[in-house]
Amino acid sequence: MLKVAICDDEPVICGDIENILLNYKKYNFEEIEIKVFYSG
Repeated sequence: MLKVAICDDEPVICGDIENILLNYKKYNFEEIEIKVFYSG
């Protein structure tokens, strides 16, 4: 299982990165836990 934290103050960037990871998960049958933070 991969655990990924995305941290950026731009929601659009966070969404783009999250979508990339979700596509990776879909095509590689990998379990991924994603947490998004909008401030560090």
